[in-house]
Amino acid sequence: MKPEFQNQVVLITGSSKGIGKSMAIDMGLRGAKIGINGRDLDKLQECHDELNQMGIKNIMVPGDVTDYQTCEKIVAKILEEYGRLDAVVANASMMVEASLLEIKPEVFRTAIDSQILGAVYPIKASLQALINSKGYVLLISSLAALYGLPRFTAYSMGKAAHSKLAESLRIELISTDVEVGVAYVCFTKNDPDKKMYLPNGELSNLPKRPTRMQQPREKVARELAKMIKHRTRSKTLSFYGKAFAFFTRFLPRLVKVFIKKKLPI
Repeated sequence: MKPEFQNQVVLITGSSKGIGKSMAIDMGLRGAKIGINGRDLDKLQECHDELNQMGIKNIMVPGDVTDYQTCEKIVAKILEEYGRLDAVVANASMMVEASLLEIKPEVFRTAIDSQILGAVYPIKASLQALINSKGYVLLISSLAALYGLPRFTAYSMGKAAHSKLAESLRIELISTDVEVGVAYVCFTKNDPDKKMYLPNGELSNLPKRPTRMQQPREKVARELAKMIKHRTRSKTLSFYGKAFAFFTRFLPRLVKVFIKKKLPI
């Protein structure tokens, strides 16, 4: 692989598995130094060991990114280890499947905090370092940001907030050369043990997704890495994602009919 990210330092939240881990591998093999983050210390250690075996320079920065003081400690540890921070990927989040009628308020709050504060806090804690390096922020959003999905209200709201966060930040940081990107990710093949919240707060496996619409994590990671390389502002991933975005914009009634047929209500 070409050393396109040689000596760049990247913090990827929620990178002990899934898309985040695939990004760490993809960018790390191309020279990046990675700050890997997650709440599950065992999973994070497994990821750390795997990256080490591949020769990827990385540092574990565990913690819950919905806590701002934790985010400050994460950034401080990366700066202490590597002396700079060039990009932050806001990837960590938790999904909840429940109608608004049945979900417990505290579970809704947890899901919203995960989607919104889990993106805002690590970015805020990193801003000065990113200003110093003229860096890049990447928010991992979803097609649910383009059209709210039934029974995934908190998830849809949180992902939609990423777009407005990016818009605001671009103007706030216009004189700093920091760029902000949003990736609208389509269905991705998840780790078999990936969990989501149920209405009562219990954890359950994610529901099955249409196989033909799923993208491999490695392919998604490559596309996201390209966004960082080219400092892309906005990108919708996959053919299905682009089609969904088109119909959402120009034929929203058709999208509504499709969603009603394909998703449980």
